[in-house]
Amino acid sequence: MGCVEERKVLYATYMLTGDAEMWWHGARAMLEARGEVITWAVLRSSFLGKFFPSHVRAAKEREFLNLVQGNSSTYEYAIQFERLYRFYAHPTSEEWRCQRFLDGLRTDIKRILIPLRITEFANLVDQATIIESLNAEDVGGVGKTPSSRAASSYGNGSKGVKKGPYSRSLRQQ
Repeated sequence: MGCVEERKVLYATYMLTGDAEMWWHGARAMLEARGEVITWAVLRSSFLGKFFPSHVRAAKEREFLNLVQGNSSTYEYAIQFERLYRFYAHPTSEEWRCQRFLDGLRTDIKRILIPLRITEFANLVDQATIIESLNAEDVGGVGKTPSSRAASSYGNGSKGVKKGPYSRSLRQQ
């Protein structure tokens, strides 16, 4: 949110609801009783320890590192990739992220994308989705794979349709 360090604890704890809010009341009381200063690092560490134990984070990280497209559409693979990427604990670059995504793509899509050396993640996902759609047309499909229907439905202007992270329709590209 771009807030200053001194406000992070206040803003984050204000947003807690349900079990997390109840947990925070108890955790704050214990921290204050021990005389500990509640900084962003202390809150974050306590929160992650409670709701995302290290063994769970490690399992999610392994799941991310082993993720491959398989029978999923490119769009579904991209969504799963983004969901699991946040559990990867090591510093990365946009180029590394693209390479990791590319490594997990199906060979028919990867073969076309590798020579392009795309280093922007959103662009890589867009191109992979287009290639998947064209491959479906070549196989004799109706021209729209489930992923391209899902991706293009985000940009069709329908009321109540939430725009996704890869929202340009194939027509616009």
